[in-house]
Amino acid sequence: MSKIDLKTKIFLKGHKFKIHIVGDDSRAPALIFVHGGPGIPNRQAVITRLGKTWAKFCTLVTYDQRGCGGGYYGARAEDMTVEQMVEDLDGIVDYTLSTLKAEKVFLLCGSWGTVIGINYIHAHPEKVAAYIGSGQMVNGFQNEDISYEFAMNAAKKAKDEKSIKILESVGPPVRGCYKPVRKGLRMQRQVLSKYGGSTMKKSGVITSALKQLYSREMSVSDKFGALLGYRFSMDTLWEAMIDFDFNRDRINFDAPLYILQGRHDYTTPSPLIEPWYNKISAPVKELVWFEESAHGPLGEEMEKYTNKIREIFAAHGPTDSATE
Repeated sequence: MSKIDLKTKIFLKGHKFKIHIVGDDSRAPALIFVHGGPGIPNRQAVITRLGKTWAKFCTLVTYDQRGCGGGYYGARAEDMTVEQMVEDLDGIVDYTLSTLKAEKVFLLCGSWGTVIGINYIHAHPEKVAAYIGSGQMVNGFQNEDISYEFAMNAAKKAKDEKSIKILESVGPPVRGCYKPVRKGLRMQRQVLSKYGGSTMKKSGVITSALKQLYSREMSVSDKFGALLGYRFSMDTLWEAMIDFDFNRDRINFDAPLYILQGRHDYTTPSPLIEPWYNKISAPVKELVWFEESAHGPLGEEMEKYTNKIREIFAAHGPTDSATE
């Protein structure tokens, strides 16, 4: 058994990334977290919430994507593309495989991270033991159309004139974009959250932001990178990253694929999942619904989610004592 707790900077084609690898046994399955946003790093949440529990049965690998957090500094607008994010992930995967002397990694992708992850396993299935997606995105334009409609219908049902006016002022979205794009999205998401389309539990963005602000996981420069990086990532990535349809060209995979989805998710709307999932061809595929969750089933149904992750590791991970 070899414990690992490695927080370091790595350079991929000249760009600096911050990565943290934590595990009680470096032989255990390597699980790379691909965070959402774009521009919302989750390194603090992963390490502080899962570092003492999941690290007992897997090796956690978390990194800040190009343009945010520890990956903010030096990022150029012209490099903020889906293709570059997939290439960056390949560098993170190769670094992980080399560091841990592993043959394959597991990917746990959330929200926008599922766009990176699905494109990654389509290109590099040989490096992936299994893909796990939550807050799964399927079709960018439809994503926003359905999300907006849900928020508007909920506001009208509640006779919430203030929220109705907010939504009318920013939408409906055109080709996945509100007016103005970043501010309009934020205002729509605030109404959506109010009516349970983001989370079934009342926690909120402010609480998450404060935890990150006071976290020891992120340095002062990382925190500034998180604050500045959200705006930068949204402004440079959103219009390009929202223009996709996995129903059209991401249905055949050569790696196992698992979707762990909150039933009440209207941030990345759950009604889009099943039609796409039914088209998928993969060595193994499974769709698991979390009936008491919205966009974040890992946080909302932690025990059930953890048990499912362990099942996936048992099916596709190392067979030695590291997983026992």
